[in-house]
Amino acid sequence: MKKLLLIMLALVTALLVLAGCQNNEEKTGDTNQTAEKPKFGVISLVENSAFTDMRDGIFEGLKNYGYVNGETAVIDYQCAGGDMGTLATIASSMNDGSYKAIFTIATPPTLSFLATESETPLFFCAVSGPVAAGVVADLNQHAENVTGTSNAIPVEDIFALADKLTPGYSKVGLISSGKESNATNTAALAKSYLENKEIDYYEVTAETSADVETAANAIAAEKCDILFIPNDSVIQSGVAKLAEICNEKGIPTYASSVATVASGCFATVAINDFDIGKLTVDLYAEYKNGKDIKDIPVLVCDAEYCTVTINKETAHALNVDIPETLHAELVENN
Repeated sequence: MKKLLLIMLALVTALLVLAGCQNNEEKTGDTNQTAEKPKFGVISLVENSAFTDMRDGIFEGLKNYGYVNGETAVIDYQCAGGDMGTLATIASSMNDGSYKAIFTIATPPTLSFLATESETPLFFCAVSGPVAAGVVADLNQHAENVTGTSNAIPVEDIFALADKLTPGYSKVGLISSGKESNATNTAALAKSYLENKEIDYYEVTAETSADVETAANAIAAEKCDILFIPNDSVIQSGVAKLAEICNEKGIPTYASSVATVASGCFATVAINDFDIGKLTVDLYAEYKNGKDIKDIPVLVCDAEYCTVTINKETAHALNVDIPETLHAELVENN
């Protein structure tokens, strides 16, 4: 009897130990699963309405593919606060091999991460001129670990819109910071267009957002009939004041992004910034499904992806009638 009790005690002990091991394995498995959540990096130079929309689009795109921040994935968003040195530090910190992919918003973060010569896949969002900026050598044939979306600014379409809404302009103002290649390239396209049309233009730079007010007043003093604004993070940071001055002076402002129009400028022909963020993630999905990045062409979001967007409040302030035949999205100041 005593021997039987000892055998039963040994069996119970063994079962308890086994159960404990199974519980430990389950806990260890859960811990490893948490530790192995895929991690993505998202880098921005500065926070403004356009870049925030792109960031939110990237987050939404990842969510649509099952990557929910804090639940099924870790999405590490970092902004440099407009400082190029900080941007380089952020880019370097994300080149540690722990990220599944990096998403960069606009040209400066893209160039900064490329400078790290990382092997981590890079998907850039809204680089207006990826070839001109040196991001890729060719839109279809490029490096093995980089592709993305280009919000190619439809300059001719924007001026065609100006012809419809505010015809008869003879002098165009151009503003940029002179610091961002994407904006410089777009301004060059605008100048080429205006020169071919024999339309006079006046170009001014605002190196910081604090300089935007002075630049806007200079454009007004030069009696420019309309103003063209390329995508430029510095100008976007001061766009509310720019729009205020131009609206008071009766100068219609034609922008290159929907967010700039929503900030008080007059009109644009452009892709929605939130949408281009989602489209950038679609390219990552192609890569995740087995396609080599070098075989994923840069997605140029040209006029086919664009819509006319007009600020309703600004149109009223400028006394501009919107033709009923013009299909446009109407927004109001944020």
